[in-house]
Amino acid sequence: MQSSRRQFFLSTVGLATTAGFDRNSDRSQSDSAQEAAPRAVDYSTVHRHTFRSCRDASLARLQNGDVAAVFQLCHTGHRTGSILFSRSSDDGASWKQPQTIFGDSETQRGYGAATIIQLSTGVVLSCAAKFRFLLERGPSWKRGCEIEGIYFRKSADNGHSWSQASKIDIAPFQTAWPGASVLELPGGRLLLPLCGHREDRYKRTAEPISSFLLRSDDSGASWAFHSIVARDSGSRDYEASSIVRAGDGRLMAMLRSACVATQNPQDGCIYQTISEDGGLNWLRPAPTGIWGSFADITSLDDGRVLCTFACPIDSSPGIRRCISHDGTSWSPEDAVQVRSMPAPSPGGRDFGCPRSVQLKDGAILTAYEAVCEGESRDTLDVEPEATFALECARYSV
Repeated sequence: MQSSRRQFFLSTVGLATTAGFDRNSDRSQSDSAQEAAPRAVDYSTVHRHTFRSCRDASLARLQNGDVAAVFQLCHTGHRTGSILFSRSSDDGASWKQPQTIFGDSETQRGYGAATIIQLSTGVVLSCAAKFRFLLERGPSWKRGCEIEGIYFRKSADNGHSWSQASKIDIAPFQTAWPGASVLELPGGRLLLPLCGHREDRYKRTAEPISSFLLRSDDSGASWAFHSIVARDSGSRDYEASSIVRAGDGRLMAMLRSACVATQNPQDGCIYQTISEDGGLNWLRPAPTGIWGSFADITSLDDGRVLCTFACPIDSSPGIRRCISHDGTSWSPEDAVQVRSMPAPSPGGRDFGCPRSVQLKDGAILTAYEAVCEGESRDTLDVEPEATFALECARYSV
C-alpha cells in the first residue's frame, strides 16, 4: 500500500510539474490535440427533442449485443425531468424510440443523474435521483436541492420491461445523486458511486460536495454505506466519481473538482484517487493534469484505461479522450479531440457530460450533450439558454 501510494503521488506530482497547471500551456497542448484528431469517427444522434434538452447520459453494453442508454429529458435550462431508456442494435449507428422509465406528471419534482448497468446475472439495473426542490438555473443548484430519494428499477429481459421503482437508504447522507454507474466486483458485490451532502438544508450551502459509495451484496435488493471516496473539510468539491476496477484489483476513481466559493469548472483540473482494499479506503485525491469537467473512465479489454472528458476552457473546446497504460499516470498533451463544440457561454457550468463504453469489437462509443444546430447560447443568468441533443461518437483507440 505504501509503495503504491508513493508511486501514485510521484506520478501526479510529475504531471503537475510537466503541465505546470498553466491554462495557457494547456491551450497550446489542446490545440495540438485538435490537430491530432482521429481520422475515423462516426457520429449519430441518440435522441433529439423539438423543445426539450437531453442530458446526463449513461451507457451499458448488454449481453444480447445491444447498447443501452439512459438519459434525462427536461425543459431547456432546467435540472429535473424524466429518465428515458433507448437501445441500439448496431453499435450506436441508430437508436430505437426511447421509453420513459422514471417520470411522473408532477411539475415541482423530477428525476436526474440516471445510470445503467447489466450485471453478470443478466439483470439490468438503472438508478436515478428524484429531486423535490431545486434552485433551477443557478450555479449552486445542488446546494439548494433536496431529494425524495435514490430509486432503482430492474429489468430481466434486457430493458424491454421494468420492475416498480424502489427507494434505497443513503444514510448517513441527507441528499445525494448518482455520480456514475454501479460497479460489479468479482464475487458479486455491487458498489454505487454517489455524491452529496451530510448536512441539513440550512448548513448544506457551505458544505463541500463529497463522493461516497454504497454497497450491495444481494444483487441490489438492499444497500448500505460503504466508504467515503473523497471529502474535503475545507472548500473543495469532489463530485461525479467514475470508478473502474483494474486488472490487479485496484479501484480507480476520477473526480470532478471545483472550489466551493466559485463553483467554476475552470477553477481546477480532474482529480484521481485509488483504493487497494475494495473501496473501503482511498488515497488522498491528487490532480491528474487533465483540465476539464465531467470525466468518465473506462477499463479497456487490453488493460489500458480510457478517460473521456469535456474541455471548455481553451480555444478549441470539445469532447476529448486520453489513454493511460496503468490507470494512474496521464499525459494530457496526448489527448485527442473526439468532437468539437461551440464555446460555452461565460457563466455556463455544464458542458458535454461524456460517458463511454467499449463495444464488442473493441471500438469506443461515447455519448455526450451537443447544442442543437441553430440554437444560441445567450444567457439571462448563468445557465446557457440552449437546447441539447444527445449524440454519440464511435471510434477506435
